[in-house]
Amino acid sequence: MNKQLKYRALVNDVNQCRQCDLLMAQSRDKSYTIILEHVCIQHINLWSYWQGCLDPKILVIGQDWGRLPPQSQMQVFTNRESYRAQIVPGNNPTDIGLLKLFQDVFKIDILVDQKLFFTNSVFCYKTGSLSENVRKAWFDNCNSSFMSRLIGVLEPSCIITLGKHALDGLSACGAIKYSDKREVSLNRGLKAIVEDNEQFWWCSNDDKSQIKLFPVYHPGSYSRLNRPYDKQLEDWSRIAKLAKC
Repeated sequence: MNKQLKYRALVNDVNQCRQCDLLMAQSRDKSYTIILEHVCIQHINLWSYWQGCLDPKILVIGQDWGRLPPQSQMQVFTNRESYRAQIVPGNNPTDIGLLKLFQDVFKIDILVDQKLFFTNSVFCYKTGSLSENVRKAWFDNCNSSFMSRLIGVLEPSCIITLGKHALDGLSACGAIKYSDKREVSLNRGLKAIVEDNEQFWWCSNDDKSQIKLFPVYHPGSYSRLNRPYDKQLEDWSRIAKLAKC
């Protein structure tokens, strides 16, 4: 099966998954009513319409998209040109942050360049407010069931995780190790992990895949309160130096 067919099969499996909905139905915490929405799309995540190269140099993994846009606006996000057009006015701090970081560090314009793949760690979409909490089980389910398959299809040169949730989720489908095969402790705070001077690797559970991994802070407006842009610029500059991709 070629790469395109493998990707389509994966997208279909994600769209049919209801594991997180089942967990919510079985939960004793009935005060927590938010569930995940599903949508049949051509990509695994709406974010992938912007950057969806199936032979990417870099795979960027965020946290979660949030809720779905209104149906009347869906065509904006399911067409790459219209997606790019809505980024420029600056409506989404995360997209603008990534645009600036790739420009400042890698000297590429990701409004034009298509050598990347963007997805969120949670592939589905929350109901309710964009700021509603996410559950650890959602990250665990998506990553253990699908993320390793996605990485296997894409075979990126390196992976960048945005924030602690994305990093922890990735650990559900493989081991996070140093170059000498020691496992990285993820119990430390994100600052200690990001500032660790050693190279990290994501290793598939069968040890057949080993990919350079770079955990960073989320580039959105809230995270910049904890990690100002000048510090994030230093973090990403280290990626450019070590990734060689």
